[in-house]
Amino acid sequence: MTLALARFAKRVVAVDQSPAMLKLVQRRARDAGLGARVRTVEGDLENLDLQDGSVDAVFLSQALHHAARPPAAVREAARILKADGLLVVLDLMKHDRDWVRERWADQWLGFEPEEVRDWMREAGVAPLCAGPLPAQAPGMPVLIAAGRKRNGRGKRTETAE
Repeated sequence: MTLALARFAKRVVAVDQSPAMLKLVQRRARDAGLGARVRTVEGDLENLDLQDGSVDAVFLSQALHHAARPPAAVREAARILKADGLLVVLDLMKHDRDWVRERWADQWLGFEPEEVRDWMREAGVAPLCAGPLPAQAPGMPVLIAAGRKRNGRGKRTETAE
């Protein structure tokens, strides 16, 4: 996701707890000629080492089901967003495949769209959509949710859900 976003953004900050994954992202970015656009930060989604209101968009891609406290990760994403910034969550829909806990270190078996909407609202992000991602492969349905950070003056309202 980092490299795809870097093709269109001036700068992308990739956050991960794994130094090995961050080195891989840096190498791939360099190889693709995007090294100057990609910054990597080792850290926890629930406690980011980024300034309040410092980014235009946050993409939590297949990350929340690994977070100890997904609502805290959404709040932290909202904290670093600029007013009117975009939050996009790509994760798993609620499922019953318990084997993912051991094989992939998943802490959560996906999420319901309404709970992600609730986390966004509580974090000051107005949900725009939340539901299964259309036209995906069967088996592990993917959830997509998106919202805009409220501007702090109450002008942003929820649009479509």
